[in-house]
Amino acid sequence: MKVQLRDNIKTLFFLFTVMMLLPTANAATYYVSPTGNNANPGTLASPKADFSWFTSSIPAAGDTVYLRGGTYTDKHMVIKSSGNAGNPIIITNYPGETPILNGVDQTGYGIIAGGISTNFRVNYVNISGITIHDYGNGILVREATNVHISNVNVYNIAGVDDGVFFLDSSYSSIKDSIVRDIGWNAIGVQVNYKSVHHIDIINNEVYGGINAGHNLIDLNNNGAGSAANEYTHDINIIGNRLHDTIGGNSAIFEHGTDVLHHDRITITDNIAYNTNALQVGYLKDSVVKNNVVYSSTYGLESQASVPIENVIFTCNKVYSNQVNTYLAVKPGKSITMVNDNIPDYRITQGNALIIDPQPERYTIRADGGRITIRYTDGGPYTVNGVTKTGDYTTSSSGVVERVYKQGGMPATCTTAPIEPVLAKITVSPSPVLLPLGSTQQFTAYTEDQSGNPISAMITWTSSNTTVGTISLSSGLFTALAAGTTIITASSDSISGTATATVVDTPVLTSIFVTPQSATTTIGSSIQFTAHPKDQFGNDISAAITWSSSDLAVGTIAQDGLFSALTLGTSTITASSGNIAGTATAHVKDPENCIPCALCKRFEKWKIVCTMINEFCTSNNRPGSFCTGQKQLCESKVDSLIAKCHEMSCEGTCASAA
Repeated sequence: MKVQLRDNIKTLFFLFTVMMLLPTANAATYYVSPTGNNANPGTLASPKADFSWFTSSIPAAGDTVYLRGGTYTDKHMVIKSSGNAGNPIIITNYPGETPILNGVDQTGYGIIAGGISTNFRVNYVNISGITIHDYGNGILVREATNVHISNVNVYNIAGVDDGVFFLDSSYSSIKDSIVRDIGWNAIGVQVNYKSVHHIDIINNEVYGGINAGHNLIDLNNNGAGSAANEYTHDINIIGNRLHDTIGGNSAIFEHGTDVLHHDRITITDNIAYNTNALQVGYLKDSVVKNNVVYSSTYGLESQASVPIENVIFTCNKVYSNQVNTYLAVKPGKSITMVNDNIPDYRITQGNALIIDPQPERYTIRADGGRITIRYTDGGPYTVNGVTKTGDYTTSSSGVVERVYKQGGMPATCTTAPIEPVLAKITVSPSPVLLPLGSTQQFTAYTEDQSGNPISAMITWTSSNTTVGTISLSSGLFTALAAGTTIITASSDSISGTATATVVDTPVLTSIFVTPQSATTTIGSSIQFTAHPKDQFGNDISAAITWSSSDLAVGTIAQDGLFSALTLGTSTITASSGNIAGTATAHVKDPENCIPCALCKRFEKWKIVCTMINEFCTSNNRPGSFCTGQKQLCESKVDSLIAKCHEMSCEGTCASAA
């Protein structure tokens, strides 16, 4: 009888499982549009207007809600119903369109999946293809399971909540999304009353901040209701690009207590730069692999207050940080670091085993614990110049030791590729003062995350088209009316600005420097003069700043007097704001110079040539004398004068006319 009952229970459980996986027979499709009406049935032709019609049973398991493109102003989506394993509720953008939830005043929640003011639970919901901005919190997943978020764009969330927040939830994810410029954590995972586990944070771009900001990805065990058996575990942080935090905040950060570690956390294939650190505090039984961290305060970090234990670091590339590695290990515990490419290791409190590090040269420092180095090829290496074979273990005295292994060790795995992406746009010139009716060519200088030039498609805009307009593609600005406008060069989410002020009174538009070219000798000087002009070509007063392009050749005082120091050529610049004019100063060897007096003699010959030509022409004298003199003057004298001035070292020679 008991066997029969057990078999019946198994059969019923099997049938229930199959029913849960089968598609729902009466799955519905709903359509929502900013131009709809909630009295409508929610069809494609008659869509609803927002999400206030959601109930604890609608949408139901297997239902799909399509959001048409457009802006949903100050609307809040509260998901109260659940799908099941085979029939999730799908809330997504209508194909080819972008629905935008605009919270306007940066308060409230954009989307809530789970309990907040009531005790409902939510399971099996997929959210995708939605842009959410200017709420107090972007997406809250609370006390929920199997809520999967993908291809969303969340930004300008200015409250003290997160962009995307998994609270007391499990078996959920955010993938292939952009989360940026958040007032608190961009993506938060927190235990309050129950464990948070099996959360996937995969292939997202997360960056920026608002006000002081907080961390980009934040794991928190310090909820108000936490107990020793409620903690975060089995979290996967994989393939994310994390960059440009503000206020010294981290790419990844963990909160916890000595009891509440973060267990079985996988941090792999992430790229982090321009942040405080890729922080690994309170990790236990975890893996940190194939990450790239650079241009940050710390590379890999766990401070003494958040020690780690039994963590494996492997194939991480960490470089160009103020401190590349600072890892506090729980006293009496250890970590293992295999085939990492890190130029300096600092381990505090506990122990570390470093196996086959890639660099040829690197430093190690153990404070309180010990570091052991192991090369599996059995070959020699040196520590502070002393040859070693086999394992080497440091003292715990905090002394920096220098390790050299000829050729280093080959990489046994591949770190995440550092794909250049646009990170900064600088617009020049700025600021600029322009006369009415003039034009100004603006230029956008684009850089990647490493500060290298990168190509980008730039779109130009003017904040005040009454003051001036700018070509959308070329950056050519036309001044139309007196006033100030902001010029913006943008590409996707990255932008740079310049300020243009238009005036209808005379303004400086050019500077002409005389002499344009002059030659002198070492120890001598040349007086240059700046002639500032307005838009009408008239003289105008301007404060001039002088500079020499090659200070080894010569310096220039702020009155325009150039002092020659050594042989060579220097460009002399007279500038006032963004307006500049240039001239050239040559410093030559006196032994190779022609006296200026000789140049003036050649100029007198030219006067004589001119008089002879006039005599021959006016008296109609075609004879051999006139013909010969004319050819001589035209072919010889002009070139002699030009060459003489070129080789003169007494500045410019005034005409002898």
